[in-house]
Amino acid sequence: MATDRRDSAARTVWQLQRTDPAPVDLADIRGRSLKFRGQIWRRNLGEYAASALVVAFFGLSFWIAAGFWTRTGALLVIGGTLYMCYELHRRGSTRTAPPGASSVVFHRAELERQRDALQSVWRWYLAPFVPGLTVRLVGAEIDNPPISWVPLLLKLGLLVAVFVGILKLNQLAARELQREIDELTVLERDD
Repeated sequence: MATDRRDSAARTVWQLQRTDPAPVDLADIRGRSLKFRGQIWRRNLGEYAASALVVAFFGLSFWIAAGFWTRTGALLVIGGTLYMCYELHRRGSTRTAPPGASSVVFHRAELERQRDALQSVWRWYLAPFVPGLTVRLVGAEIDNPPISWVPLLLKLGLLVAVFVGILKLNQLAARELQREIDELTVLERDD
């Protein structure tokens, strides 16, 4: 029992020891910032390319579909896609550091900006698609009666599962960015 207390006390002292942080390496921060900007640029390029395919697919769907609800859903998906692209550009595009800005401060601000965009992805990335995809799926059944409830519910369930998966992946990425932000904050504080 006494050994356990001594081990616990030693562990507490060891954990509370202050370690001297490594000095901030500005070249490393600049390199990380450039790498991060490249990742964001590639991510956004992929999103814009996928959006172009979505617009093309649902545009074609609008022209060849005969039913009112199917066509309305296609238009709503196109509108949601365009809105999402606007928000991605507004919230998630890379910025250039102003002249004289601190590399650490600017990089942390960019990480925070991207983290905030990822944390709110449900509102600006997923929600714009809900009306269009819902109207498209339900509308296809209404336009072509009788309604097949089981396949419709399965499609809607799959849609919800995909949206939840996208949300979870973005939350995970936001947590990773928060870890980097915390690391930079400690570096700034100790500098």
